[in-house]
Amino acid sequence: MNRALRGYVGLIALSFALMVQAQDFEAVKSAAERGDAEAQLSLGWMYSSDECGIQNHTEAVKWFLKAAKQGNVNAQHELGEIYTQGKGVAHNDAEAAKWYRKAAEQGHWRAQYMLGVMYSQGKGVARSDVEAVKWFRKAAEQGDAFSQNHLGERYAKGRGVVQDHVEAVKWFRKAAEMKPDASVDAQNNLGVAYANGLGVAKNDAEAMKWFRKAAEKEYEYRAGPAYDDTAGAAKWLRKAAEQGNIFAAYYLGRIYTEGGEGVAENKAKAAIWFRKAAEQGYVDAQFQLGEMYYSGEGVAKNHAEAAKWYRKAAKQGHEDAQKALKSMEK
Repeated sequence: MNRALRGYVGLIALSFALMVQAQDFEAVKSAAERGDAEAQLSLGWMYSSDECGIQNHTEAVKWFLKAAKQGNVNAQHELGEIYTQGKGVAHNDAEAAKWYRKAAEQGHWRAQYMLGVMYSQGKGVARSDVEAVKWFRKAAEQGDAFSQNHLGERYAKGRGVVQDHVEAVKWFRKAAEMKPDASVDAQNNLGVAYANGLGVAKNDAEAMKWFRKAAEKEYEYRAGPAYDDTAGAAKWLRKAAEQGNIFAAYYLGRIYTEGGEGVAENKAKAAIWFRKAAEQGYVDAQFQLGEMYYSGEGVAKNHAEAAKWYRKAAKQGHEDAQKALKSMEK
């Protein structure tokens, strides 16, 4: 099929898709105007998502509100999100909390989670650790990894519940092992628990396992092209590194080496974080630090220091470090 014909066929397919969408929109709108709550919800989604090229947040709010007043749980949750974000309405935490509560009381897990967040931050409601725990628990019991991690953190710190590290680890593990949406915070928290013997027997190997999972996922997901939130990843990795996660220190070094959205390339900072991981024995960080000393990037050029770090990595079987050492010895 030549390019012109492919373009023509593509145009026909697009026109047909738009025609179907337009027909669907008219059918949904007709049902919504007759008072069908599910149709009102769908119409709200259409207006909010620009599905038919008609994006209008004010209209979306209007139809979500009609459905919500009929008790539609998803519409109630949508209104909570809308008032939180201020789309089509003025931002209003109290109004957001009101609609999250209505949906949460009907068992909507996301609304339960958001209500827990609002109680923990005192937004739209009086701050209450006890209420936060109540709603995080409800969402956690429905399998929400974020709520499970929040609940674990509450038990670890004794906020809203009696401090209980064993119970904290239970919830961290549930969130850390959740597939496919494991919580990186829970994975890091589980690493901290194993590293310090909190709620579990101290186990450095298990700590390293969970630290690695968390750091790799955070770096690959948030700093990658699909998400492109390098600044957010850097902030998370720094916090994890300060808790003892050597893999987070390494990936933070990677971010400063490469730069990215919201983070300027800074080889000197990269060297600082590679060193933190290298001094704790992480082989990839040892090799990267050797590379920096060899090239003089981020640190003063020093082949003796380069050889020192290459040697440490080489002893752990790092092939590139072994090749670098042989090259230096020629």
